[in-house]
Amino acid sequence: MVSINYTKYKGKQGLTYGFQIKDNQGIRLLSKSGFKTKKIAKATGEKIRLELDSGSKLNLSSTVHDIWQVWYDLEIKPSSLSERTKYKYRSHGRVIAKLFNGQKVSKIKPSEYQKIMNDYGKDVGKDSLKRLDNEIKKVVAFAIRDKLYMDDFTVGYKRNAGKQPKKAEDKYIESIEDYKKILDYLANHLDYKISVIPYFYYLMFKTGLRLSETLAVNWEDINFDKMVLYTYRRYSLADKKYVPPKTPESIRYVQLDDETIKAFRTLKKSRIALNEDVEDKEMVFLEPDNQILSHYKINRAIQKYLSDLNITPIITPYGTRHTYISVLLAQGVDIEVIVKQVGHKNSTQIRETYGHILRETLDAGNDKIKKIMGSFGKNLAKI
Repeated sequence: MVSINYTKYKGKQGLTYGFQIKDNQGIRLLSKSGFKTKKIAKATGEKIRLELDSGSKLNLSSTVHDIWQVWYDLEIKPSSLSERTKYKYRSHGRVIAKLFNGQKVSKIKPSEYQKIMNDYGKDVGKDSLKRLDNEIKKVVAFAIRDKLYMDDFTVGYKRNAGKQPKKAEDKYIESIEDYKKILDYLANHLDYKISVIPYFYYLMFKTGLRLSETLAVNWEDINFDKMVLYTYRRYSLADKKYVPPKTPESIRYVQLDDETIKAFRTLKKSRIALNEDVEDKEMVFLEPDNQILSHYKINRAIQKYLSDLNITPIITPYGTRHTYISVLLAQGVDIEVIVKQVGHKNSTQIRETYGHILRETLDAGNDKIKKIMGSFGKNLAKI
């Protein structure tokens, strides 16, 4: 049971009314003031008191994690989100439980929220901090919509992340020489009897496919005669199933070169030699024991390859896509052609990420224009 006590105040605005609600141990759960009449104060206070006494899942004794749990159970758990995405939400839930350590939502002030998030922000990047803050904001908004009469302690919060995000150039291999080195290395290690992973990375570096797109490739998706690969879905290692493409633009035909076609003809023959037959709808990147690649194997492999070759930076699997784009830009391939090849909606992201390469290409183009135009009309100098 909770108790409520009504009060009146005399100030600059004249006489106003308020109330305080306490739990059965006398601990204050909530106080409100500024009501013009005692009747209005009572109407509001009694409604809140009854809700607290009714044993609602959400009340002013709830902790931040309590509210997060109800929000997750009602809005996230039954949704069509992938299991991997739900796992990320649950990870945030564990962080919230640790950060707020059983604090009641009615006791948290904006200044305290700022301090808690400042401490958390010391060891994370701005994107991680933003994601957690946005999730807590959704949880608080959910509670307020559910008529929990609490103050929104997230209002006015300023994000301060201590960990600096990776620079663009740290996300991909910028050197053409190193790009050639890693592809030569992979080409010399294409031995299906040992592992399919070198083939996996060979295709990623040669096409700019996303990791999940590469995993989803079936033999029927590769047209050896027309030298193209059709990608129209992804494979989720978390859900262990095919999932829709990231965007409508992700559905596309990807150009393949002679060496890539030759490599995958060899892979198919090796696969047939081990398994006697290969189905068109069979995944290309199955290990010799028919196991699907894992995140651990994929991540460990790229780290080993680059370390063996003394190539820096040590990129993530997604960095192969960044590397592919940067190489094409540096070689002067039209940006709109690259957009189609990698399945972007437009060139905005590429321009923002690889601006320095584009500037170099532009400067080279300007010099070329001067050289071309300078070869015409030379006789004008004699006039």
